[in-house]
Amino acid sequence: VTASNVLGTSEAATSNPVLPQAGWKSTVIDPAADAKYLAVGTFQGKQIIAYSDSKNGDLKLATWNGKSWTKTVVDGNSKFGGKTTDDVSGYISLCTSKVGKLESLNIFYGDLTNKDLRYASYNGTKWIYDLVDGNGPIIQPYKESARVRTASDVSFDSACVATPAGIQVFYRDESQGILLGAVRVGATWRYELVDGDRDTDGRSTGDVAFHLKATAIGNSVYVAYDSVIAINADKKAIKGEVRMATRASAYPEDWIYSTVSTSGNGIAVTGFDVATYISANKISAVWLTASGLTVPNPDQLQYGQASLISTPMSVIPDPFGTPSAPIATNGEQILFGCSTRLCSLNIADQTIALVSTASIENSVSDGWVTLKGVKYALIGLGGKLTLFKP
Repeated sequence: VTASNVLGTSEAATSNPVLPQAGWKSTVIDPAADAKYLAVGTFQGKQIIAYSDSKNGDLKLATWNGKSWTKTVVDGNSKFGGKTTDDVSGYISLCTSKVGKLESLNIFYGDLTNKDLRYASYNGTKWIYDLVDGNGPIIQPYKESARVRTASDVSFDSACVATPAGIQVFYRDESQGILLGAVRVGATWRYELVDGDRDTDGRSTGDVAFHLKATAIGNSVYVAYDSVIAINADKKAIKGEVRMATRASAYPEDWIYSTVSTSGNGIAVTGFDVATYISANKISAVWLTASGLTVPNPDQLQYGQASLISTPMSVIPDPFGTPSAPIATNGEQILFGCSTRLCSLNIADQTIALVSTASIENSVSDGWVTLKGVKYALIGLGGKLTLFKP
């Protein structure tokens, strides 16, 4: 490689080795929606994808019927039946709940017009809509322990779980940098402040939950999130950590906190994005970290069981370029950004494959879906919701 400019040409330097490879085979699910935000799951035995349509400001749902995808608009296109015409193409999380034989799909999504957190529930025949938070009379100060609805911007991120104790959703208060929660009690919501308000009881005063994932095993709830502890003059993180909050109930006093990854031992910043998965009834996590040489950008992936925080696995994907969000895992492979492209890490042997050569700079979420026993990568690419098959 040589560098040339008006002053001349440099001496040649040997580059890193590069192995050319083709991306995975792609299939477009929805050519009309950018799917900047998405969430995946199963409902009534069918693979589902909730995703955003930024052009129209809608929330959409794709359902696999065994042969093809059925696509519907969930919200953003009506003022009837509890729906809205606000721009609801923000962050998305979903979870399913079951009472007896009745299964319900629960979707939480950001209202970008009013900066609220909205909720849609579907029992297979009827949709029910609600506004969870963000429409309070004032921004409730973080020092107040008795929580009510707030007027903060709560459209930024969310993660939900369903346990025998009920539906629980966790979301960032963008106005104050704290992590809030709400538990569905009948037809109302009970509010709580999860973290970011104090440095006692195992909690943190960091700017928390820019990235957020929640998982449940039985009664136990696991919430993984990042915490920015220090920033530079450009407001870039220079110190951070990945935290985990757990409880076996729906009560705020039962939270137990731990640090999954923190600055130190060659790591300057950690938590540029987080993902979780369940393996043998144990919670494992994936996150992005940066050494001192690459701050404010990450340079490696780390992953491992949340209970084994002292021995995470670490991968530096040099041949594929700088790692970045979004990340997602199915327990066997990890999707991640690689120099604005999409790559996949095989956890078993740490080999990396190029999934897509196209830019994913506009994508905030990605995921995995399984169709007829085959695992596909999923992301919004070039303004289209797209599947990738190895």
